[in-house]
Amino acid sequence: MIRLLPAVAILITALALVKPAVAEYAAGLRAYNEGNFESAILELEPLVERGHSGAELMLGVMYLRGQGYRRDEGLAAVWMYKAARKGEAGAQLVLGSQLLYGRGVRRNVREALMWLTLAGESGIDSVAKQAAIYRGDAIQFLNPREVEEALRKAKGFSPTPDKFTRQ
Repeated sequence: MIRLLPAVAILITALALVKPAVAEYAAGLRAYNEGNFESAILELEPLVERGHSGAELMLGVMYLRGQGYRRDEGLAAVWMYKAARKGEAGAQLVLGSQLLYGRGVRRNVREALMWLTLAGESGIDSVAKQAAIYRGDAIQFLNPREVEEALRKAKGFSPTPDKFTRQ
């Protein structure tokens, strides 16, 4: 868990830069930042039901940290995956670190490297810097063919559209 804390802290800081400030999402973030997790859940869950990647990321964070929900790294990984598939850089970072260290999921260093590569290419400095650290850790466990395979998979990644933003 200690290795995941920098990633979680960075993504929470970066969230305001990543998503447009729709009223419900902004209210959910505000409640979360104030420590009012019950209100955050009330604001974010309807957005999750509509496929909002930022809200999915936040639910993942809350499960990961046990804030408003029972701490559950497995459910956190589910929400991180949903948001990561939509191109949410913070979720890609956290999911990559979970896969790298086997936190809530079966350890898969190759998949971790793919997600961490995507997070590193996000253009968000704090996310990219942390992703680079984790990528360095991941590469130590892979042979050159496995590294090439993970990087090829990252290059071919195409995010699933966030349905919420098309409404």
